[in-house]
Amino acid sequence: MNDVPYYNQVDFSNAPHISALIKTYLKGDLPQELFGHLPNRDGLRKQAQVKSSHFAYRKELVNTLKTQYLRCKTNIADLSFVSKNIDALGDKNTVSITTGHQACLGGGPLFSVYKIITVIDRCRKFQEDNPEYKAVPVFWMATEDHDWEEANHFYIDDRKWVFDNGEGGAVGRRSTKGMDEWINQFSTQLPKGAVTDDVIKHLRHAYCTHDNWADATRQWVHDLFGQYGLVVIDGDDRSLKQLFLPVMEKELFGSGFAREVEQNTNVLKHLGFSPQAQYADVNLFMLGNGAREYPVRVDNGFKWKNRHWSNEAFHELLCQSPEYFSPNVILRPLYQECILPNISYVGGPGELAYWLQLKGVFESVNVPFPVLTLRDGFVLWTDKDRRRYEKLKVDMLFSPQSDWKKLWVKEHTSLPLQLNEQKQTIQALFDDLDKLAEQTDQSMKGAVAAQRAKQLKGIDKLEKKLLRAEKRQHKEAMQHIDKLLNVIYPSNIPQERHDSLWMWWLKTGKNPIAQVLEAADHGFVVLVLR
Repeated sequence: MNDVPYYNQVDFSNAPHISALIKTYLKGDLPQELFGHLPNRDGLRKQAQVKSSHFAYRKELVNTLKTQYLRCKTNIADLSFVSKNIDALGDKNTVSITTGHQACLGGGPLFSVYKIITVIDRCRKFQEDNPEYKAVPVFWMATEDHDWEEANHFYIDDRKWVFDNGEGGAVGRRSTKGMDEWINQFSTQLPKGAVTDDVIKHLRHAYCTHDNWADATRQWVHDLFGQYGLVVIDGDDRSLKQLFLPVMEKELFGSGFAREVEQNTNVLKHLGFSPQAQYADVNLFMLGNGAREYPVRVDNGFKWKNRHWSNEAFHELLCQSPEYFSPNVILRPLYQECILPNISYVGGPGELAYWLQLKGVFESVNVPFPVLTLRDGFVLWTDKDRRRYEKLKVDMLFSPQSDWKKLWVKEHTSLPLQLNEQKQTIQALFDDLDKLAEQTDQSMKGAVAAQRAKQLKGIDKLEKKLLRAEKRQHKEAMQHIDKLLNVIYPSNIPQERHDSLWMWWLKTGKNPIAQVLEAADHGFVVLVLR
């Protein structure tokens, strides 16, 4: 292995899974009206100068976080580092770097863990570069999201472990009733030993000591990342939403934000990029009775389910009970930036794409638009996977999965798998026939063109048959490639979107977080877990 903390890496500008929009953004080639500062040292420093002078809710934020953390247990990880960071948020020279994710069972897929690792790493580096500031990593629990099917499971190898107690509405408000029995069943399917006991201990501590999904999520995140000072915040909070009232009033009773979203969206469309988020007539959901649904504008008021309000009554409801209202994808980023001293949001390619539609929304209410940072990406390997790859002796690690076998065969065969000379011969033959057709009967030109296409198509088919035949001659190598691709793309899904933290914990015998953190900030990384 190398003396660097990873096996191999590629810059995001060359990573095959990063969209053209995000690559263009990272190069700084998008129009300035779509983003603020770029995610580099200078950009973060400038953003800190702006945000520290624009944020006025420090006392309210600290008090709310302290109240939320009263529900956090300290059996596994104490609160010392987190408490210091919460207190620090009250100081004008403290900034945050934030990521967010749904309150998925046990974290769900690996990339949610990678988001958290990225904010921890970037806070460390920012503070090293700017000792006059304190940087606090923050995890925003998307507890108001109602897409339960995305949050209710994780994978161990090919098995999907799903929990569902039949409830509805915002994920964070769901109860954990039935999780004790579910964890018992899950544990019986794992190999007995200290590693399994450790994994089960963490799941029990989160889901069997709290009665709702939000508190359980805060618990497992704290148990694993509290030692790094990560602060977990739940936006489904009355006191925090009171701070967001002016924006919600503008959305419901004022001019809204359609014009600002449309302007940025049109800029992206003009550049050839498709918008990621759609503007709704009302960009606030209502929460209650196990539901999270949009209210509907009607004459002189609003309707939600079977209830009607006049504009005046609906405004009174908003002011008295802001916790009934939940920002959607358009307003949730603004809500977050209103209540945090945030300088950067860390997200995946899809998330950053919809943030790029929103700068005008921020400017319309005089809230600084954060630096957008692409989260780190990883492929985890065991040493056995590394040895299997090196045995192939072909550099194809960051090539599309569909090309691996083709690349290997081309490197290991003496046969011409591309019949280019034969294609040139056919082209020359039909060029002569085309000239002959011009001299005789113009109607023949169509027949010549059809025969040309038919013959070239036949050569293409022969190339594919040659490739398949060569693959059969190298059965062992093809099996090695299949096994590697199943690690990198299990069930044809990128590993980070399929595998869980718990799966790799069980697979390698220890929590992999520290080693992944060590390899952070190197682009897209293949990491061999020790």
